[in-house]
Amino acid sequence: EETLLKLADPAPNYSDGFVNLAALYLRKQNPAKALEMAERALKTNPNSYAATFNKAEALTMRGSYNDALASYVNAAYLRPDIASLHVGVALAIRRVGGDENQIMGYLQKALQINPNEPSAHYEMGAIYLKKDMTDKAIQEFEAGLKGRPDFGPAVLNLSLAYQRKGEIST
Repeated sequence: EETLLKLADPAPNYSDGFVNLAALYLRKQNPAKALEMAERALKTNPNSYAATFNKAEALTMRGSYNDALASYVNAAYLRPDIASLHVGVALAIRRVGGDENQIMGYLQKALQINPNEPSAHYEMGAIYLKKDMTDKAIQEFEAGLKGRPDFGPAVLNLSLAYQRKGEIST
């Protein structure tokens, strides 16, 4: 933090320094400072997808879900080639109580970009499990675990899906 602040002071137009400070403050669970740094980065570079994403994350931490959704959508617009940004939009839509078909659309877009995106598979599996589409849920959880075998929620939901099918020993 100290080093980044020293860099930002003499170079107030270096947006990447503020992007990195915003990311640091997000990790430190300080959404107010993260939002401030993301906004400073965006003043210098309004097309910075990283600053826009950090802003969305800070707004989410603050519970400003509608504003966060707009920032997630903008970040995905700026970098449509990054799967995790589309997952971020899907999660933001869910937080504001949005349409499940729209959520699935963003998750599918993420999987078109990266067919191995674990978080997209997990979220799709959770939707299928909620809809009692157990076989599809199992497929998604297993696909997600291929990319991230240590993802605890996917393991638990996969177990739940097998339990629903009556396959307790699997």
